[in-house]
Amino acid sequence: MPEIVKKSEHSFMLTWNLVILTVICDVTGIVALKWVINQLGEVPFNSMGKIGCYLLDFISYPLAIGGGVLFFAAPFFFAAALSRMEISTAYPAQVGLNLSGLVLLAVLFLGESLTVGKIAGMAFITLSILVLYRS
Repeated sequence: MPEIVKKSEHSFMLTWNLVILTVICDVTGIVALKWVINQLGEVPFNSMGKIGCYLLDFISYPLAIGGGVLFFAAPFFFAAALSRMEISTAYPAQVGLNLSGLVLLAVLFLGESLTVGKIAGMAFITLSILVLYRS
């Protein structure tokens, strides 16, 4: 009997670790991409040549390449998590954790503001994830 419990605990941990890995890749990738965008400024949509130059400048940043790799890796980890759990639990958890992670990293690394509304939103999302998971 203890072996079954250990296997179940292992499966539980693996599944949630896949969700967390998804969030880490997604959030880190997005923040890295946003940091590069902040360095370059707004995308100039007034000519195709300027957009091309912007894209060349963008991909010259190793952080942009790394961020892109992380951002595009996230769905693969999420698919692996979905193969092990219900989407009605996995997706809200992933979205909520993404929001909380993005807010925190944006405040720490991008200089964005942390408002009462953002804190309240993160608290409500965390509560809703707990309610969904418990039901």
